[in-house]
Amino acid sequence: MGKTIYFIHGAYSAEKIWGDVIRVLSEDNDMREFSHKFTTHTTESETKKGLLSKLFGNKNSVDINSVTNDIVSDIATLASKDEEIYIAVHSLGGLSLRKALPKMETQALEKIVKIIYFDTPSTIKGFNSICNIYGIMEAEEFGVDAQTVEESCNNIMEIKAPYKELMIYAAYGRKIDEESIPKCVKEYEILSLRHPDCCKIDGGKHLGYVAMKKFFLDIKEEAPLKEPKKSEDKDISSKDENESEDGKA
Repeated sequence: MGKTIYFIHGAYSAEKIWGDVIRVLSEDNDMREFSHKFTTHTTESETKKGLLSKLFGNKNSVDINSVTNDIVSDIATLASKDEEIYIAVHSLGGLSLRKALPKMETQALEKIVKIIYFDTPSTIKGFNSICNIYGIMEAEEFGVDAQTVEESCNNIMEIKAPYKELMIYAAYGRKIDEESIPKCVKEYEILSLRHPDCCKIDGGKHLGYVAMKKFFLDIKEEAPLKEPKKSEDKDISSKDENESEDGKA
């Protein structure tokens, strides 16, 4: 049985955001059993205008169901090939995954082994915090309200499937209020990592990649990690670095 990591990107990005991770993955002998696949719900032209409106819907965008259905289809295809499925999802793409999971057949869900979320919001304030990082409108202006985000958590809590989940909170320059983390986040780690850097390599080290590797391979011991430098990604601003998951400093 093969092992496939299914990568889902977030808003204002495309599959190329995972480029550094894929390069390191391909060179990592410990991970040689894993192949990879990207979600198919975006194109370069869509990337230029950003995925946020497509993922979460407004009067000028594609309904979220078109995105979730693509994810459901991709996972079903992998499951039909007798693949063990590992999912790595960044940022707001995690909400579309949470909406997709309840739509999957039992056979597909049973092939999912682990899911790692990189800084996916689980509250409306967390959602708005990420919107602020990107310098864009708040969630409600995209037709997303607290109920939408809360339902994404409730959806996964009701799923009876054996897969394990891990949330990575990116806390470089900001405080994560652990008391505000909802019950749907059963296991989490807080890393000194900037939100846009979850998918990047820095100086030959990568906190997000190491966290993913340890989780997927059940590695318990601590590895020496180097704190990443500040991001130089010009497409993403971080003007509200002091916002926590619940929006508190």
